[in-house]
Amino acid sequence: ENWVPDTWIAKDMSKFVGTAFAAAMAELNRQKRDSVICIPKCKEIAYIKFKEEIQTLLSAGVTVDMTAVQEVEGKLNTVIDKFFDADPLVPEHGWKVQDIELTLPEAGNARIDWGGLDPSGVKCQVDYKVKLKLDVYTRSLAVKQYRYDPQMMHYNWAYNVNRYYICLVA
Repeated sequence: ENWVPDTWIAKDMSKFVGTAFAAAMAELNRQKRDSVICIPKCKEIAYIKFKEEIQTLLSAGVTVDMTAVQEVEGKLNTVIDKFFDADPLVPEHGWKVQDIELTLPEAGNARIDWGGLDPSGVKCQVDYKVKLKLDVYTRSLAVKQYRYDPQMMHYNWAYNVNRYYICLVA
């Protein structure tokens, strides 16, 4: 039922990149809302979260391939750097963050990553998705997967908006 592999390799740890990236984005969006951006702090939060996840495994007695940890941490670094180099949700382009990691209790505790106004001034929500591999084929699959995703529709209903964006980061 709650099976966990005895030994974790890079593929198993890849999900921690998404968790760490989400922690960094939450911090970045708080900074954007407060108009005080400190990218090194966002990166530090991501690395701390990633290391906490690894430590949880080690504390549970799971064997962790430390070479794989370095490999996955390198991927985390790449994803974060790529995002910061081309962040599409900047105030200079008209995006205005209002809600960050907002939990909606009346909707089963759904939690949106980002809520606010898009460049046309329409209330919307944004969901971050991290892919470690994204070529033409996997990008097409990801777009199809998220286009009418029930999770996004639920978030829209819960946040009372008609517009959502997927921020696909690879």
